[in-house]
Amino acid sequence: KVEPRFRHTRHVIDRQTGKTFKEVIPGPVWSTLKGLYVTSACGVVPAHHLRCCLRRLTEHAGRKMRSRSSQKDIRKFCDVYNIDLDEVLLPLSEFA
Repeated sequence: KVEPRFRHTRHVIDRQTGKTFKEVIPGPVWSTLKGLYVTSACGVVPAHHLRCCLRRLTEHAGRKMRSRSSQKDIRKFCDVYNIDLDEVLLPLSEFA
C-alpha cells in the first residue's frame, strides 16, 4: 500500500516495551520536525519559527479533536492503538 504524499510512515520505538511500531505522521508535522532538527545544526531557518508552526498545528489539531465531528474518528483511533472499548468509562456517544 502506498501512503499519500501528505503522510509519512516512520518506525517508532516504544520506550516502555522496546518494541517497534509504525506511526503515521501528517506531512506538515513531519516537514516541520525535520526542519527543526536540520536547522539547529545549519542555522538556515530560526528554530523559533518552526516551534511556532508546530504550536499552531497542535492548537489546530486540538480544536479539531474537541469538535463534534471528531467523534466518528474515536473508533478508528481505538482500533489502531488496540484500545478495548469495554474498558472505556463513558460510552462513545458521550464524547465530543
